[in-house]
Amino acid sequence: MSHGGLLQAAGIEAPARGAKPGAPKILFGGEAVSLAHVGRPAILARWAREAGYGAAFACGARYAEVARGEGLEPISLEAIAPEAFYGRLETGKFFYTQSELLGYVEAERALLRRLRPALVVADFRLSLAVSCELEGIPLLSVTQAHWSPAAADGVPAPLHWPSRHVPRALRHALFACGRAVAYRTFAAPLDAVRKAYGLRPRRDFRLHYTAGAHCAYLDLPAFGTPRRLPRGHFYLGPLYWAPRGSSPASEVETDRPLAYVSMGSSGDEGLLPAVLKALDAQGFAAAVTGACRHRVQAPNARFLGTVDPSAVLARAALCICHAGHGTVYQSLAAGVPVLCLPSNPDQGLVARCAERCGAGARLDADRCTPARLQAAVRAAASPPCRDAARGLGDAIRRWDTRARWIEWLKDTLPLPARPIEAVDRAEALAAN
Repeated sequence: MSHGGLLQAAGIEAPARGAKPGAPKILFGGEAVSLAHVGRPAILARWAREAGYGAAFACGARYAEVARGEGLEPISLEAIAPEAFYGRLETGKFFYTQSELLGYVEAERALLRRLRPALVVADFRLSLAVSCELEGIPLLSVTQAHWSPAAADGVPAPLHWPSRHVPRALRHALFACGRAVAYRTFAAPLDAVRKAYGLRPRRDFRLHYTAGAHCAYLDLPAFGTPRRLPRGHFYLGPLYWAPRGSSPASEVETDRPLAYVSMGSSGDEGLLPAVLKALDAQGFAAAVTGACRHRVQAPNARFLGTVDPSAVLARAALCICHAGHGTVYQSLAAGVPVLCLPSNPDQGLVARCAERCGAGARLDADRCTPARLQAAVRAAASPPCRDAARGLGDAIRRWDTRARWIEWLKDTLPLPARPIEAVDRAEALAAN
């Protein structure tokens, strides 16, 4: 594991190496609407380069610095603003317009023709499935296991569907009855793009999320939900990005139990005042990370900015977060139980997995009253949740995502053998 495991926790980095002569070239692409969708493929690209593969990286401008932090120089790709993406999601609309998707495909096809990679790796860059199919280049999609068509759990109702004023139980019951229609409705814009290029529709947005010759789940099997794996799908393992550098845990001086609080790049920052009040009422101090736009005056809280939270998590008794995949895994890797406050369906699915494993509690963002928050803090910090989180932490530390990635690459895209004369020169240099 790198940022998702032991090497990063220990502060150890493998030496960077260039591609071997004649090595296959891989293009990595991430949709720049959140840190995760750029950070995760950037880590995979760095690992591939260290193993001797050629690696190119493409993403939008918003999180390009994340890729640069992994030693990559990203190629600029057209990308919508995260504000537009999440604004549409909150109102139950699809993330992209058809014209935006067509623009994505044309830009990607031009890049593919120029680079001619042997493989493309995409993290939520949904249009790349169309582009790769048109250009005849194999695609590996990386995603969470709960988006698998074989996943046991259905997608929960969006918080604002059909109206936030409809009682929660009724909203979920109505959505469950029409879930198949929702899958098809969200697939329709992508199917329209496929039809424009003469490709067959998929009619289920989960098939778009996991499209390609291969699909890697960034989960432990114990945390995922598929009971069977579709052809070409496999568990790669936990993978999450964190900023480089040390964690200023020394800035958090307190005799109270410590809670790590993060709303990530896609959570509801407006919940912070209520969260900090609930923590204070339950006797916790808080270490808050992330680029918080509106810092709250709270005597029990310290705002640390965008930092690697590893040292904070080493001291923490609880994590409160938006149920982002990376934050949840990073906390569980440290053996810290999580209180998830999801505000969109993807976060709701992550929260459901953590809750099912007994390693935390869930409270939807639209239900965060003071009383409910305090009760949820008590539940997530309880001894059973702590024990379950420690058990998952042990499992995450035993799982070597990096080794599995390199093994999969070598099985799928074998590296060229070293020429005999190169071996002879290397042995002669070693002897001298």
